[in-house]
Amino acid sequence: MQYEQARIEEEYGQRLLQLSEISLSEFEESYSTFSESLESIPTATEAAARAHIDLAQHIKQLLETPLAGFIRNQKEQWKMARSQNL
Repeated sequence: MQYEQARIEEEYGQRLLQLSEISLSEFEESYSTFSESLESIPTATEAAARAHIDLAQHIKQLLETPLAGFIRNQKEQWKMARSQNL
């Protein structure tokens, strides 16, 4: 489950980064009351994207790596126990 969550967070963050590269102010007149608000959307979107990417990295560091080590150790112990019982 954690692998899937990390993958989804990473993918979502990357897609948000792509979205943040679109300049919305070019769709509005420079004197428009919305132009100032539109200019802040890409920055906010990029911040959200980076937060999702950071979360994906955190999941990998805190869960995936230790879990993979634990599984590897369990397999080694199982092999040793099995070879001693033969």
